[in-house]
Amino acid sequence: MMPAQVTASGKVLLANLPEAELDEILARPVTPLTRRTKTSATAIRKELRQIAARGWALNDEESEVGLRAVAVLAPAERTGIGIDAAITVAGPAERMDAKHVDRIAEVLTSEIAAFSPLR
Repeated sequence: MMPAQVTASGKVLLANLPEAELDEILARPVTPLTRRTKTSATAIRKELRQIAARGWALNDEESEVGLRAVAVLAPAERTGIGIDAAITVAGPAERMDAKHVDRIAEVLTSEIAAFSPLR
């Protein structure tokens, strides 16, 4: 199982957890999967604050070399299932440059805002 701290969807979900739950998760050691994997709880917490502020997360080759992914939170009130979820777009890092990452984040954020669950 992949640690949440190294995936875009995991990070966007972690960024929205209550502090006590986050503390419990960040107390566990993280084994680096690539040279870009953050293993320090302090560094991870700093990134999660940035994610919470901007509304989306990036996996920049942290879980697998050559993979980049963007995720946004689909809050419980939008999912129709009563729990938070994440929507992620992933692709080859060489084709998902900063311009593409920003555009993907913008589109995902817009789609989540417009989404109305089926009931």
